[in-house]
Amino acid sequence: MAIPNKPSGQSWLSRIKTWLVTNPNNPGLETKYNYQAFHSSRYLFFFGGRIRTVKRNPAQTVSILLRNLKPLFPVGVGILIVLPLVLFLVYEAKWLWHHISGSVVILFVYGWIHCFVGLLRASYMDPGVLPRNIHITDNAERVGLPAEYNSSVTMPGYKRAHGDMTGSYKPQSEPEVQIKYCPTCKIWRPPRASHCSYCNVCIMNMDHHCRWLNTCVGQRNKRFFLSFLFGTVTSCIWIIVLSFVHIFAYRREHPDISLAHSLRDVGASLFLVIYCLLGVIFPGLLLFYHFMLGITGITTREYYQIPRGMDSFEFLRNIWASTFNTHSYWKNLMVQWCQPRGTSTVRMRDRYQQGDMRFESVEFGAII
Repeated sequence: MAIPNKPSGQSWLSRIKTWLVTNPNNPGLETKYNYQAFHSSRYLFFFGGRIRTVKRNPAQTVSILLRNLKPLFPVGVGILIVLPLVLFLVYEAKWLWHHISGSVVILFVYGWIHCFVGLLRASYMDPGVLPRNIHITDNAERVGLPAEYNSSVTMPGYKRAHGDMTGSYKPQSEPEVQIKYCPTCKIWRPPRASHCSYCNVCIMNMDHHCRWLNTCVGQRNKRFFLSFLFGTVTSCIWIIVLSFVHIFAYRREHPDISLAHSLRDVGASLFLVIYCLLGVIFPGLLLFYHFMLGITGITTREYYQIPRGMDSFEFLRNIWASTFNTHSYWKNLMVQWCQPRGTSTVRMRDRYQQGDMRFESVEFGAII
């Protein structure tokens, strides 16, 4: 059960600490807001429930060091992004501003801010958490849930116009949509929603759980995740181009200077080129991967759920036969990348109402 409101007896220092970092499972926590009552998840909340990340999971089969550092992974990614910005502003910006144009510096800083804001919002905002304990039958705590709750429900798929070889079009049924009940969250999950074992919550339109961002990528933060990838790739490419311009201009103006002397003068430019060439590989491949998923209308989870062990043509045909495929590359990409975020279904900063079933701990008897 959710911890009831306790009398206000905390010191001002304890209140500040609680506001800065909140672990909902702290037994001495005063429950005033929803995020303080969200005991069932593995979230840590910061700044009064405004941002969140996932606590380390002791059950993971990784080293103790990585388990302890897991909540700091987004901070590490942020440091990797901040480093080239600092080097660029210290060693490159002045020369580019006076010899090329100030607009190239402003354009890079704008792109970097776009990338960094995408990282923060993808890492710490609501990915699309669904409420718990919504679909519970009467007397379920005593007699359990009906047997049909232990199986999936098949919903009719979309019907679209498909052309044949003569050019005529006729409606054709697409594969059905499977709706499943989540025994952990006690809800019938909407299509494309899934339960994340790391966060211990169900996520709307879940794509995957990102270990580097330490959060799920779902309906409410996927656009920021893609924005982060796109901003990282474009910023790295921009730094590489501008650094090469500086190096070539320096060599043209000083053709007789030794290599050691050149490295002393434009060594930071060369370092930025190497750093960004290495740094663009993984985000670039990941962006291309999500672009290919986008044009086929499927998510990462749906891609890995497609049966393997078949020839390439059959595998691609199964991808194209997805229920959510609009059979238009452009429409698929717009649906995947530009869909509305929607409203938050669990508003963590709202006042907690005693007895709110979304935050209660409910145990059932055996499924009948």
